[in-house]
Amino acid sequence: MFFNGGEHYVPDIIRWFKSVSTNRYIHGVNEQGWTRFNKTLWQRNYYEHIIRNQQAFENIRLYIRDNPKRWNNGCDEDIDGLPASIHMGTETTTKQ
Repeated sequence: MFFNGGEHYVPDIIRWFKSVSTNRYIHGVNEQGWTRFNKTLWQRNYYEHIIRNQQAFENIRLYIRDNPKRWNNGCDEDIDGLPASIHMGTETTTKQ
């Protein structure tokens, strides 16, 4: 499904993961009584980053850890990507 000459491309893997997980979620809602989520399950875009150093890794780790806490505060300013502070020491390679 996401093989191109034996290589794995990140956009294909992400597309596959979103498709499979969305279909399993829909099945869970329809067949197992899971709570329906009336918004979009996945954001449209994502960003690939090359992590160049320990500080960049730490910034991204903290963003992943702390971002859900901000959801309850109605903060969606980072929904389409990482905040500028995360980019320190990283290089954005692709926006899909």
